[in-house]
Amino acid sequence: MNVNEDAMARYSEHDTSKIYLVAKAFRASCLLSEGSLLFEGASVWRPDVLDRIHKAFVATPDEGDRSFIVKFRDQIGQAGPEVVRLAAEVLCVYFLFPSSVGGARKRQVVNEVLGWAGDTLPESHLAACRTIGLPLPNML
Repeated sequence: MNVNEDAMARYSEHDTSKIYLVAKAFRASCLLSEGSLLFEGASVWRPDVLDRIHKAFVATPDEGDRSFIVKFRDQIGQAGPEVVRLAAEVLCVYFLFPSSVGGARKRQVVNEVLGWAGDTLPESHLAACRTIGLPLPNML
């Protein structure tokens, strides 16, 4: 039986069509081909990098009272640039959905994380999203 992925029931008070476009691009670029949502031509979602972020973040929980971003920096910041890029992309996917956080704040957080490895959100990525109408610059 061939199931149409786009035929599932969806309800939201907001227009989610662009979110699903980005989610579909994430699935194709990152989950199915180990690529990147933010960095064209990069291979960010590789098993070895996923293993390293798991060891740095999941397997080493920080249950202290500090803010998420401070604890995240201590866990991820020294794990290497590939892990930092992956962490930023994980946040990008997470940030697709909350409407209570504005686009500027989402970009600020992702840029802060990318800064731990000396990166920023690529302008070419933001321009490409605007060109094809994806909401990432506003949602992220």
